[in-house]
Amino acid sequence: MCQEGCSPMYCIVAPEMVNNILDSGTPRQKRWAERMKKKAERIRERREQKEMREEERKKRKEEKEKRREERQRRGTLDQLNRKVIDARNPARNRMEGGNTSEDEDVNSAYDFAGIIHEFFLKEFNRKSIDDAGMDLVATVHYREDDEEFYNAFWDEKETSLKYGEGDGSIFKSFARDLTIAAHEHVHGVIHYSGGLLYENQSGALNESICDVFASMILQYRNQEEARKASWVIGENILGKVVKGSTGVGLRSLRAPGTAYNHKRIGRDLQPAHMDGFIKTKEDFGGVHLNSGIPNHAFFLIANALGGNSWENAGKIWYNSLMTADDSLKTFKEWAGITIDQANKLPRNIRDTAVFSTEHAWKLVGVL
Repeated sequence: MCQEGCSPMYCIVAPEMVNNILDSGTPRQKRWAERMKKKAERIRERREQKEMREEERKKRKEEKEKRREERQRRGTLDQLNRKVIDARNPARNRMEGGNTSEDEDVNSAYDFAGIIHEFFLKEFNRKSIDDAGMDLVATVHYREDDEEFYNAFWDEKETSLKYGEGDGSIFKSFARDLTIAAHEHVHGVIHYSGGLLYENQSGALNESICDVFASMILQYRNQEEARKASWVIGENILGKVVKGSTGVGLRSLRAPGTAYNHKRIGRDLQPAHMDGFIKTKEDFGGVHLNSGIPNHAFFLIANALGGNSWENAGKIWYNSLMTADDSLKTFKEWAGITIDQANKLPRNIRDTAVFSTEHAWKLVGVL
């Protein structure tokens, strides 16, 4: 994994958008895009071998179990413990139970962490990101090398979330959107659930699962049923230059490929069907692009089942993630796991869930 700052593997802004900003942005925006592109190239050059990742997963699991046992012994396993750091002004940091900060980004990150923790604990009995009571740590107004940072990411090395500020033109603050916070937290959930190797279809599933849960968490916060939801990721971060008729957000699960279209950031290229699957060496095999296919499959299942997305469709996805025993998964393999999990739902919904899950994967061309 990346040993310095942001790994493009876990950033919310996709590399194809970075490339478009590099071509069409202002000088200020181009400087950031150039730094991101160079960093992606360095990370790609020093990627670990699969055998090393397997050893890392084993060690990670052992360490998690030790933490879980210790927190269980202390009676703190279910406790929420947040820490939000203001990179510009430490006096505005906010700890669990502390007073409201003078900084709005600090308060947003703090509140979002609470919503995400509550969602996983109440709906899936998961004890924080690692299921072992991990503290939820975030940094807002994050910068790299004292330079502006137009992104947000899960820092696997420091097990924390980093939010950039944005430039106000293309992007607003990344700490002000719940789906951004949720997406990046779920990278941590996947990390501590066996992982999905971040390349090709497995990597696209990694990105998709983050988008899926981000959508559900927003709907949970709003108490909004699946059929009434927008299913947009990053609805609140597009700046004044690209927001509106040319863009609704970063990604759309309802209609992949329609989230944005502007000369400064390019056009949303996500496919919704395997016929449009993108073969590329960029972005670890197009993980931010091809995630549109499983994203749309989940949207179709949740809408077919109706009601709250997290109650049935969400349980299929979460239980699939918990039972997947191999980090190398294709879309077809993942589809099979989700169908198996649909078949384990309560009897009153089981047949409908199995049919809807199979049908959705057929509609997107995976089966």
